[in-house]
Amino acid sequence: MKTLPLAQVQKAGVEQLQKQTETREPGSGFAEVLKNSIESVNQQMYEAGELRDGLINGEHANIHETMIALEKSGISFKMMTKVQQKAIEAYKEVMRINL
Repeated sequence: MKTLPLAQVQKAGVEQLQKQTETREPGSGFAEVLKNSIESVNQQMYEAGELRDGLINGEHANIHETMIALEKSGISFKMMTKVQQKAIEAYKEVMRINL
């Protein structure tokens, strides 16, 4: 078995990482997925607010659609906060690891 010097192994690892990041499709990373999810929740909350305001101002009388939109946005927001809490817990756990 041939032993490689550490510098060659590190260089090969860096080159492989660069190739992976160059070939990655846009929008496939965790940050992009998280950003899209937050935008989706924000859009649902905005639409629910618009429906609520329209119902209050008498612009429409569809209370069922308004209540469903409000519930969907509330559930989405709760889910987003749970994901945030889990991400923070994971970060704290990683920071506790001693190398």
